[in-house]
Amino acid sequence: MDAALHVVSRLFGIERALASASMLEYAWQRQSSESLSGAESGLSFESAALTGLDIRPATTDDAEALRTLYLGAVEWIQDAKGIRQWHADMFSPANMEKLFREQDVYAAYLHGRLAGAFSINWDNEEGIWGTLFHTDAGYVHRLAVARDCKGLGIGRLLLLHAESIISQKGRSWLRLDCMADNPSLNAYYARQGLQYCGRFDGPSWSASLYERRIRSQN
Repeated sequence: MDAALHVVSRLFGIERALASASMLEYAWQRQSSESLSGAESGLSFESAALTGLDIRPATTDDAEALRTLYLGAVEWIQDAKGIRQWHADMFSPANMEKLFREQDVYAAYLHGRLAGAFSINWDNEEGIWGTLFHTDAGYVHRLAVARDCKGLGIGRLLLLHAESIISQKGRSWLRLDCMADNPSLNAYYARQGLQYCGRFDGPSWSASLYERRIRSQN
């Protein structure tokens, strides 16, 4: 298993190998005998740290930790960006219970602490996608990474994991929306290879709509 994951990392990149190990629930033991320095392998210290990342379906036991993660994101976005992208009442205990009831929720733990989360909706939630909606996609929502894990590439791994889940459902597209008034977040999703495909304008907020075709799992 360790050797197979090493081959995956050389052919497709470290993040794909880490995502594969996480989906297999396997603790990848990268042997020191490989003698791969950061310069030789293209790995950063941060990427190496992610060998302990565990992305798994969340349960109600994770609800309070997820709520803390999201409330921290609400506060940071408002303080650092001046944007009300999310609202604290979105993550009330009642709304967290609703989230677990209506969507598939996933939590990412790094060495035992919550590092990120996302959910997947399989329907046209709130009609955001309008006439662009189709059933050959999974719709990613509430993707967040803990602030003290910034720069580790966790967001990219969460997207790859979501992509794999959507593929296993037999669907061909990953789709998500993000606040149109948050330029840095829009730029981030563009760097991840998501294509802008429309805009939703609500009464008090607007969303940019993005999609990425699922990569072949072969």
